[in-house]
Amino acid sequence: MERPILFSTPMAQAILDGRKTQTRRIIKPQGSAVCFDVAMKIDGSDKWPRNLDDDERYLSYMKCPYGKIGDILWCRETWQKIEGDRFIYKADSIIWGGKWKPSIFMPKAACRIKLEIINIRVEKLLDISEEEAKAEGVELYNNYDGTKGGWGAPVTFKEGYQFLWESINGKDSWNLNPWVWVISFKRIKP
Repeated sequence: MERPILFSTPMAQAILDGRKTQTRRIIKPQGSAVCFDVAMKIDGSDKWPRNLDDDERYLSYMKCPYGKIGDILWCRETWQKIEGDRFIYKADSIIWGGKWKPSIFMPKAACRIKLEIINIRVEKLLDISEEEAKAEGVELYNNYDGTKGGWGAPVTFKEGYQFLWESINGKDSWNLNPWVWVISFKRIKP
């Protein structure tokens, strides 16, 4: 099955550069009663345990809205139709006099990035490791002397990912530590 997924211009660039191989998306709704068995899905299916009763029996299940392992995500990114069936993309750093169209309005016909889901799991946002933060496509910038960080810049990939997360989800959203879908993928040819 194929499903659309939105990516910002910097994240589309990171996918194209081969730096981004994971994405985290907030599980909705959260709620205080939410409990996940992060170690396994039910019977190898695409159902995830969601709520427990007082005897720790599962009351409900949910499916990942992005699909399951083997499904394809087609990326929506900032774009513009130029003539006929030709498109250009902001992630290519093209100087364009026309008005860019938001990713939410990108039709499937304009898609140039497809991703195959290779793993899905559920975890709390703050459980992200340094290696996984790097797989999210964030970059660290060098100072003139070759050291990392400086002038308030992130020193670790996890700090860089925190900055990215809060730029998308709002100030202090990192500290809320929501449950998230962790989707690992590989780029395939459209």
